[in-house]
Amino acid sequence: MKLTPDAVEWRRLADVLPQIVWVSGPDGDTQFFNARWYALTGATPAQSHGGAWLDWFHPDEREAIAARWQASVASGEAYEIEYRLRHRDGSWRWQLGRGLPVRDETGAIEQWLGTCTDIEALKASEAQRTLIASELSHRIRNIFAVVGALVSLSARSEPAAASFSQQLQRRIAALATAHDYVRPGDGVAPATPSLQGLIEALLAPYQAIDGSRAEVSGDDLAIGPTAATALALILHEFATNAVKHGALGAATGKVCVSIAADADWAHLEWREIGGPAVNGAPTSTGFGTQMSRHAMSAWPGAQFGMQWLASGLVVRLDVPRARLER
Repeated sequence: MKLTPDAVEWRRLADVLPQIVWVSGPDGDTQFFNARWYALTGATPAQSHGGAWLDWFHPDEREAIAARWQASVASGEAYEIEYRLRHRDGSWRWQLGRGLPVRDETGAIEQWLGTCTDIEALKASEAQRTLIASELSHRIRNIFAVVGALVSLSARSEPAAASFSQQLQRRIAALATAHDYVRPGDGVAPATPSLQGLIEALLAPYQAIDGSRAEVSGDDLAIGPTAATALALILHEFATNAVKHGALGAATGKVCVSIAADADWAHLEWREIGGPAVNGAPTSTGFGTQMSRHAMSAWPGAQFGMQWLASGLVVRLDVPRARLER
């Protein structure tokens, strides 16, 4: 049913909502804003209708807003974007803009109905969390550097330990690299390698000199930065658990990671061999496992399965290739 913004009942409903409400025609030109828009912005109807509303959004976001809105008008797909809105006092506040098409009985778009929701507090909270995480990451990287320097300094007074010192320093450097993927420090992520390269970098700290402790095989695929961070979190947790409870904690244990791909999916298998006997699944779920499952939210549609075989843990991860490349 087509909305009629001129109706008294409609205006009353729209004006009491704690959000900006807008209505546009099928061509994308805005026909109506509720009272909250005018109260927050100080704009007049002439400064708001048609496409004039774009002037009230931050110059850095206007191009993206216009492009996203025109794409939705052309395709009929839902409109959603974050941007900063200028208030009447000159301040800028973050908003979440959403819009959906209203269709007639034939499926044709009659108009668009949308809202702008203030998310300034959420943005401030995200910025604070990012700052704290970056500071923590920076301190952790400094710890790796200090430990490496201490190992080098100690080896100078013990020439016989030089070979051991070099091996230990390589592992410390590999741990620092793995940490960069799990939580990039200072806001700068390392260049994302291929899927095999990423896995090899994450497992390098646990690798023996002869390469017998970790094996990566199968198809090699491109991987995007978002997927790389999520996968790094998951594999880092698997590796840590393998050291504490599984194959990497045993003298002759090893981890084998295989990759198989088809046109739509990437299939990863993590298999532990030669570790202590496994007596079924654990009775409780640890924080790391919960974090791994949360990290998978970066890949809608992905599937995650664990088998606690007597010979060792087997984990299978199936990820849509389109998601893996983002």
